[in-house]
Amino acid sequence: MVTSAWMKLHIDDYAPFIEDQDVHAYCGHHIDPFFEEIEHVGLKAVTDAIVNPAGIAVDCLYLDRSPGNEATPYFFPVYDNKGAEVKTAPTIRLLYRP
Repeated sequence: MVTSAWMKLHIDDYAPFIEDQDVHAYCGHHIDPFFEEIEHVGLKAVTDAIVNPAGIAVDCLYLDRSPGNEATPYFFPVYDNKGAEVKTAPTIRLLYRP
């Protein structure tokens, strides 16, 4: 519910990354329901709304079926009040698979 509300309050941040529907419809189909797997837009929103304000970074490894033996990393850093990345933030590590 927090992620959905955050996305609806920050529509301009998420609308460009959602195809064929608006943010309200996207939240109704992908964020609000239980047992729905999170997609990149939802992961970014939950990170923006809850995780980063708590001072925690997210390190996500994507198993995206790319060639090779390595997962594709994506890091959601924590930023301070001046917009600078916090280098010593505690980190949650996630495994993301499509």
